[in-house]
Amino acid sequence: MEHGVEEIVVAVAVVALAVGAGARAVSKRVRVPYTIAMLAVGLATGLAARLYAPETDAFAVVRQPVSPELILFVFLPALVFESAFSLDVHAFRKNLLFVAVLAGPAMVLAAVGTAGAMVGLTRAPGLGALAWGWPAALVFGALISATDPIAVVALLREVGAPKRLGLLIEGESLLNDGTAIVAFTVLLTLLTGEAAAGIDPADVLFRFARVVLGGVAVGYLLAAAASAWIGRTFADPLVEITVTVVLAYGAMLLAEGLLHVSGVLALVTAGLHLAGPGRRRISPEVRAFLKEFWELLAYFANTLVFFLVGVVVAYELHGSDVATLGLIGAAFVALLLIRLAVIFLARWVANPFLARPVEPRAAAVMAWGGLRGAVSLALALMVATHPDVDRELGRQVLQLTAGVVLLTIVLGGLTTGRLLAWLGFADPSPAQRFSEARARRQVLEALLARVRRARSAPGLGRLPWARVEAQAEARLGDARRDEDAERSRYEAAGEAQAEGAAFRDAAAVERRRYRAAFEEGTLSADGLGALEHVLDQHLDDVEAGHAERRTTDAPPAGRVQRLLARGFGRHALQYEVSRAQLEAARAVRASLARRADAGALRVEGFYERLERAAAHRLEDLRAHLPEVTAAVEQHLAERIALNAEREALERLRDHGELADGVAARELDLVKGRLKRLARERPPVTLRETAELCREAPMFRGLPEDAIQELAEATEERAYAQGDVLFTEGDRPDAAYVIATGVVEVLRGDRPIALLGGGEVVGEMGLLGGERRNATARAASTVTAGRIGAKAFRALLAHRPELRSRIWDALATRALDNAMREGALGELDAAARARIVRDARVQRLAPGEVLAPDGGLTLVVDGAVRDDEGEHGAGALRSSHRRLEATREARVVRLRPAGAHRESSAPVDALAEPPQ
Repeated sequence: MEHGVEEIVVAVAVVALAVGAGARAVSKRVRVPYTIAMLAVGLATGLAARLYAPETDAFAVVRQPVSPELILFVFLPALVFESAFSLDVHAFRKNLLFVAVLAGPAMVLAAVGTAGAMVGLTRAPGLGALAWGWPAALVFGALISATDPIAVVALLREVGAPKRLGLLIEGESLLNDGTAIVAFTVLLTLLTGEAAAGIDPADVLFRFARVVLGGVAVGYLLAAAASAWIGRTFADPLVEITVTVVLAYGAMLLAEGLLHVSGVLALVTAGLHLAGPGRRRISPEVRAFLKEFWELLAYFANTLVFFLVGVVVAYELHGSDVATLGLIGAAFVALLLIRLAVIFLARWVANPFLARPVEPRAAAVMAWGGLRGAVSLALALMVATHPDVDRELGRQVLQLTAGVVLLTIVLGGLTTGRLLAWLGFADPSPAQRFSEARARRQVLEALLARVRRARSAPGLGRLPWARVEAQAEARLGDARRDEDAERSRYEAAGEAQAEGAAFRDAAAVERRRYRAAFEEGTLSADGLGALEHVLDQHLDDVEAGHAERRTTDAPPAGRVQRLLARGFGRHALQYEVSRAQLEAARAVRASLARRADAGALRVEGFYERLERAAAHRLEDLRAHLPEVTAAVEQHLAERIALNAEREALERLRDHGELADGVAARELDLVKGRLKRLARERPPVTLRETAELCREAPMFRGLPEDAIQELAEATEERAYAQGDVLFTEGDRPDAAYVIATGVVEVLRGDRPIALLGGGEVVGEMGLLGGERRNATARAASTVTAGRIGAKAFRALLAHRPELRSRIWDALATRALDNAMREGALGELDAAARARIVRDARVQRLAPGEVLAPDGGLTLVVDGAVRDDEGEHGAGALRSSHRRLEATREARVVRLRPAGAHRESSAPVDALAEPPQ
């Protein structure tokens, strides 16, 4: 029976995975990175096949399935997608500028520099068997200058690189494939003679843009479709995980295989989208399972790819002469020096624009940790197998690539951990050491308590617990002494550092509580996203030394919340966000109560304020928006009950008390109800708009048909505390009938009025047509009826009695505001009320003159002129002067002096003509 390539692939995979399981255990004992161990296994396998079974050509059999397509379309999707999916999207976005400089201009410079070095090295005596021209050198520079995501990601996770440093190296390796592939493709055409006339720079830029932007577009569109698909699935791990696999491999096939754009950038974009906004679509029950699945898939891919890389390297380097080995060593040194130079150049370019500059020691680690791996080998294999490339040149490119890959992985893998320690990256801060010591003490206290309970438990009391208890007590004593010592070092490190560490610990507790609420079903995906966004920004401020910037306000409205603002979904979101903040603040305060250090004091004070603010927002919603609150709380109670029912069913099934088939049917029913609840917004029943209009003083007493007509033109809306209904200077587009809550009216930053239920705001702009002269902002949760400008004006056109009533109401409000702010502010409320009661609006045509009457005149709308100049709406002028309307105006004239017996003195004083 003949064996085809398929059987060879399966056999190699089975052997590699079996050997990898053993190599992983060994690598932990000898403290060698697992990837290096698998590379060594691959090298040993290849050399053994060559040395001990040369007659069967077993080496070629193992080498046979290794191809560029295998690396690009089988291994790369699993490893790159998993890496992008596990990235911290917020941190990646903060460091994107530096990563982009490294993956773009810096990579191009490195490729050109490497090409120049190779032209010289291949012509040096004793090194070059074949002198390279610039086309061959540039192709080699392009394929070897891009750091490989497979090798880099695997190594960084094993050596324990600091989070930000690992993100910079990993982010560069994930993004620079776009630059490397387009440069390699263009330069390969020059090498093979397809571009004999040379390379058109405009064409190169176009192809670069096409490859990069095309890859990003493919990844984004597929990720958006996959997120929508996952969002319509509920708690079905098989479907949701399958969709992510289809997304990863489909992005690579569509981008690289069909559209010939960057497949790696498509994978990175898809993974980042699913790690960011798309993550909230994944069912809470599936998240952990999905993470473990991709980690397992990445482990399989890493095991196989490093084994195969070892085989290829052994195959290509077996029997190499001294000149080739010397050329490999010289190329490695040149490559390292060039990378060091371009990274420090990139640091010099990008650091002025970064909130947190990249340190020199971090740049040094990045230069040394820039590993090359399977991607470089895949591109070199393309050169070696290209029919239009000289066979000897292709073999030499592949040999050099294999040698450089071996040196970067082995030297980098074995020494990067030591370099991190030597540069101080591995030294934990005093805050970290104190946190670890406290955690050890807490674990041992829990252990000792468990041992003491076990001594009195039925069936366990006869066990010899004395020795175990004595050992636990001794270890606990040591842990307490360690904690005291670390606390002293921690507090001596400075108040700012102690406070920052306490804020980071508190933020970790806060984040865990939010995610737990999401998994419990008491916090929606939109709410989790809003809260985590605020938390990420706060941690940025903590890193910058500005922890005090965080406020206790509710998270600002995002795009989704703004889309919900017209209805009541946003207030449902505000309710669950406030509730989550309240519970998180309590959890943080409980955790802080267990630590006795100075850094926790200010942090505890902040979370105490956050707890009060969240409780206040909840009470505000209950008081001013009871319909929404009742609906949300009913919805929440149903979700909690269904989650409890599901947990009970799963527990009975796992304990064998409920048959699998019965449990499956019942669980499907519960999940179906949970799915409907997750998709539905709580139904909200509000007061009829007609009732709101009927109760408003401005509209009270209008005929019922007018009330109904007004109600039909009104749209119910709700506003959170701090929301702006309209802004000073805006063109008027609506008036608002306030149902519940309080609206604050401001001119500039100065409050001029507070309006409550039944009052109308914004009507003046619709009447006069001029820009808003004030800002209206919700001082609490507000529900209001919004009457659009077109409907409002149409209503006034055939309801003259409504127009007159609105102008009178507007005049009384303007007069009361003017008296409060002006010289009549000393009048008591009763006196002001009597003046307001007698006020009537008088309309003036342009040029019309008011005869002096010895009283006061308030300009309600338009403008008037006297000998001191022109005066607009809100001006209160003495009627001893001649007043002329400069354009259509409406004014209120107060009675002449003496007309108000109780309040004439202040009016007389203001009305006296100037001397």
